[in-house]
Amino acid sequence: MSVSADMVTGGAGFLGSALVQELVGRGRRVDAVDLPGRRPGASAEAGLRWIAADLASLSAGDMRALVRGRDVVYHFACASTPASSLAAPEKEREANIAPAENLIAACLEEGVRKFICPSTGSIYGPWPGRPFREEDPPSPATPYGLSKKAIEDRLLAGARRGLDIVILRPGSAYGPGQDPHSGLGVVTAFLFRCLSRRPLTIYGSGELRRDYTFAADIIRCAVEAPDRIAGGIIHAASGVGTTILEVAEMCFRMTGISVPLHFLETRPSDRFDIILDSSREQEIFGFKPTPLQEGMERTLRWLKSRAGGVSGR
Repeated sequence: MSVSADMVTGGAGFLGSALVQELVGRGRRVDAVDLPGRRPGASAEAGLRWIAADLASLSAGDMRALVRGRDVVYHFACASTPASSLAAPEKEREANIAPAENLIAACLEEGVRKFICPSTGSIYGPWPGRPFREEDPPSPATPYGLSKKAIEDRLLAGARRGLDIVILRPGSAYGPGQDPHSGLGVVTAFLFRCLSRRPLTIYGSGELRRDYTFAADIIRCAVEAPDRIAGGIIHAASGVGTTILEVAEMCFRMTGISVPLHFLETRPSDRFDIILDSSREQEIFGFKPTPLQEGMERTLRWLKSRAGGVSGR
């Protein structure tokens, strides 16, 4: 095992794969961990090694061996989405909470320098009339949010025992590389469906506001966090709220294609506006989030240029 290699769990996923590429591009040695069969086809790069492993099935000893000698561990693996957690809430502990718990324990025992973990903006509760701040109390309304809250609690407990942790609470991620069929990423999915001339599905009235955040901004925060933040919680978001209807209209204008809107009943995960204050993020990382218009244009160019399917989640 490469002693100096960072480790990225969920390395074949949407954000995980983007993180792996950014780290390698910056000259880091990276071990990317994901389920057997999840390795992307074109992934042979200097400084990158793929490890096929199911974190949920590793013993404590195997988990310690996996993290031994690591400088930074990025825990980007997640086995559910807000929608899937509603369908099978009982699976959250086995699939997400327990593996994170065991990974945190292993990192404590092996003396890992830094542990970076994305959480979710949906960890907050009802809209307070202003963008959520990092110090606002969590009050998740879905099994997915509750699972992320449980992982945050375990990370904060690990911090009290000496583990240097950074919890990133991202906005709704979108961007090149995202699978438009994954059930995540309204922006990417809507652009794809416009290009495919398929109706757009909207839950509720479409007036719900979300903080749509360009994935590259989230990845930049994750990569720079080990050297810029001495632990704690920080947003990785745009700080701007946009309704789903506004996103649809932007998609129509950018593609030049208008498609029907298909409205369905509001889901429990779509009850509150979620906009995250990005002021601390901008102060620490020194860059302004990518405007939605620009991020959507870059995503549209990627969708038009890609050949074949999209891998990742």
